[in-house]
Amino acid sequence: MNLSHLSPEAMQQALIGLLASFRSFVAIVNTEGIVVAVNPAWADFKDDNPFITNLVPGDDYQAVCNKLLGHSDLRISTVAMGIQSAFKGKMPLLKLDYQVGGPQSLRWYGLQVTAPDPASGIPGVIIHADITEKMLLQRSLRRIENLFKITTENAADLIAILDTRKGTVFASPSHTWTLGYSKTALEKIDYAELIHEDDLPLFKALMSEGATRSMSRTLQFRVRAKNKAVHLLECRVATVESASGDHGTLLLVSREITERNHL
Repeated sequence: MNLSHLSPEAMQQALIGLLASFRSFVAIVNTEGIVVAVNPAWADFKDDNPFITNLVPGDDYQAVCNKLLGHSDLRISTVAMGIQSAFKGKMPLLKLDYQVGGPQSLRWYGLQVTAPDPASGIPGVIIHADITEKMLLQRSLRRIENLFKITTENAADLIAILDTRKGTVFASPSHTWTLGYSKTALEKIDYAELIHEDDLPLFKALMSEGATRSMSRTLQFRVRAKNKAVHLLECRVATVESASGDHGTLLLVSREITERNHL
C-alpha cells in the first residue's frame, strides 16, 4: 500500500480510521515506550486487565510493564517480561496468549507486540484481542472429544465413523472384542472389507447415498470376523455434516443381533 501521495493530515485521518475499525484493543507507543495513541476499543475498555485498563496516551507503557514484573500473579509477570523483551529488541514481533482474572472472571487475550525501532523512529504497536469465546469453545470441544473417547472405548456397540471418500476414520475398540481384529489391523482395513459379500451391494449403496445427501436410517447387514464367523448387526446410520454443510461422513452405531435373530 503506497500512501506517499497523501498529505500528513490525510495520513493521520487514515490512521485514525484504521484504528477505529479494529475490535481488538490497539495502542501505539513511541520509541521511548510512551503511549501516543489508542483506538476507541482500548479507550472504552472497562474490564480488569492491567495491560489495558486506565492506560491512556501519555502513559509510559514500559514503566507499567516494569511494575507488573513483580505482580503476584505469575501469568501477569510473564506477559510483562515478554513485552519488555520485545521493547529491548530481543524479539521484534511478540505473539502469545494469556489469561487474566479468577475462576469466575477468567478471560483470555491474544497479545501481539511490534517493537518500536529507535534507529528509524518507527513507533511500536501493541494489540490485545479478547479471545475468551474462542478458548471456551476449544475447551468445550476438548471436553466433548474426551467424553466421546470414553464412551466409545467402553461401549459394547460397534461405533464407526466412515468417510465416503477416504474410508474408515474411526472404529471403536468393540470391533476388536466382537470381530477379533487388533486395533492396528482395524486401522488398515477398509470397513467394506468387513461386510459379508452378499450384503456388500447394500453397504456400497449406503455409502454412495451418504456422499450426496443427509440421511438417518436403521438397517441390518452381516460382517465377517477374523475367524470367518458371521455376525448379524442392526445398524443406525446417520450423516454427519460439516460446518459448511458438506456430506460424505457417516456415523454407524451397530449392535449384534445374531442370537436374537436365531430365537
